[in-house]
Amino acid sequence: MCLYGPDAMGSTNKVAQDKVTGAEDQRAEGRKWIDRAADYFHTDRYVIYLAIVLAVFFLFHTIKGAFVPIHVDEAYYWLLGKRPIEAATYLHPLFKVVEIWFSTHIFGDNTFAVRLGSNLFSTGALLLIFLLSFRIFKDKRLAFLTALLVALLPLTNYWMPLGHQESVLTFFWLLTAYLAWRAVSEERKGFWYLAGLSTGIGLLNNMRSSFIFLGLLLFLLTSRQARGWLRRKEPWLAFLIPVAMFIPSFLWYASHHFRPILDQATNHPGFLNHSLFGYLAFAGWHILNEAFVLALFVYILSFFGLIYGGYLGYFDRRGKDMRFQFLVSLGAPVVLFFLITGGTPYWGWCGHLMEITAGMAAFQVLLSRSSKEWLHKNWKRGYMAICIITVVAVTWPTIFLTQGDLLQNDWKGLTGVTEEIAATMPGEVYVAAPYLFLAGQVAFYDLHTQAITGYTQAFVVYDHPVWGSGSSEYAPFIPLEDLVAKDFIFIDLEMNPDGYYTPISYWEEKLPRYFDHVDPPVIMSYKKWFKDIRRYFIFKCYGFKGPDSAMDDKDLWEYVHEPQEI
Repeated sequence: MCLYGPDAMGSTNKVAQDKVTGAEDQRAEGRKWIDRAADYFHTDRYVIYLAIVLAVFFLFHTIKGAFVPIHVDEAYYWLLGKRPIEAATYLHPLFKVVEIWFSTHIFGDNTFAVRLGSNLFSTGALLLIFLLSFRIFKDKRLAFLTALLVALLPLTNYWMPLGHQESVLTFFWLLTAYLAWRAVSEERKGFWYLAGLSTGIGLLNNMRSSFIFLGLLLFLLTSRQARGWLRRKEPWLAFLIPVAMFIPSFLWYASHHFRPILDQATNHPGFLNHSLFGYLAFAGWHILNEAFVLALFVYILSFFGLIYGGYLGYFDRRGKDMRFQFLVSLGAPVVLFFLITGGTPYWGWCGHLMEITAGMAAFQVLLSRSSKEWLHKNWKRGYMAICIITVVAVTWPTIFLTQGDLLQNDWKGLTGVTEEIAATMPGEVYVAAPYLFLAGQVAFYDLHTQAITGYTQAFVVYDHPVWGSGSSEYAPFIPLEDLVAKDFIFIDLEMNPDGYYTPISYWEEKLPRYFDHVDPPVIMSYKKWFKDIRRYFIFKCYGFKGPDSAMDDKDLWEYVHEPQEI
């Protein structure tokens, strides 16, 4: 028998054809089920698809969050809610701290409660992506694909569901964009006031929300169709709503000589301190980080939306499209500002969301203007393949690998050792550390045992722009003046957040000047991947003598060197 004869080939082709037919039948059956559900709810299949995505996203991150250790930012925001309000206002306005305070008072001090608000706002942001795209482009399939793409991104799946401000910032940014578009496109004056209220809430969460003022002003100035709104009272009255809402925060900052704002503003433009080649390296590294958290394909899509969407909105000879003017104007100031100044890679996230939405629609326009038949036939398969590649190659490894993030792991183990040490010390014991997040993590994991009386920041030794001494007086810790004669457990990491190593000899020389007695340190290692990746120096310190001006002197530099053998 010839295995490659006509009969064999015909049989092989028939089997392959049967498999294809079977797969098509299964897809058809699935579509029938979706269509029946859509008919029942008087909607269409893409709304049902969206509901499934939203439900899966929320449930997945709620379940996942129960197994993910608390992040340093989350522990800090949680602790801020338990301290005087001044501490909660230093880094950002109060919204997130108040939100976590409410959820933990209802559900208890646990990771579920800390992250519940972020899960809800993240899921709501995906819904708003759909609504915004559909309201602008009137295409539910396009709106669903845009929301699906955003739902799959590394940043969406790791950073957004954590209990900090990005989910709230994203939600209210998208809500403001949605309401402002309805005001302009439908001539609905009342939506301007709702947009103002949404922006005000966003400002009470994070001042990066103020970029939307610049985006909307840019849109109204550059769009001939929308420019008439500048002569009407509604946008200006709407602008006064967030201004009025922010007055209490402004007065608080003014009473503190704007130091919290100035501390952050003067630390951020570090790009100005570089030489030309240094700046190019700095900018290149920032671009690589942004490309990773967005996934390279989506990062390219965002700039495609900015460039080609800008062309369609402002330069297309076939007609200038107000829809692209709106999205590009709202996104471009944010994207370009952080592209130039750098910073944490997710800071330009809201701007990229606008450009991704524009890019998805602009790609459809580009397709419609192309005569290449293969592109029309295969673009959807290509899009889905890229989505899958994005998830497999970037998002899933991000979810799992970040569980080994030094900012998120082994704080529970450290707390256990600290509690054991505290049990050997008589009376009340306080934990002290030279930076904010370490003591905050110990505070979170000491909840149930409560072996530690309180937490403080002391002996700051580095110049980190956020977690350094500039904010220590606003930290949610007990003031050092109130801890005279108290006993401390002082903890330092061998490797500081600035990237250099603190030798144990530094603390062995400095700490005894501030206490009646200091015991030799306990050395604790955090092992992962068969090696020590973090080491703690833990000192038992008795009888604190009180703070002085030399405590936070940056006298560490003469001690700085590579890790020492212990």
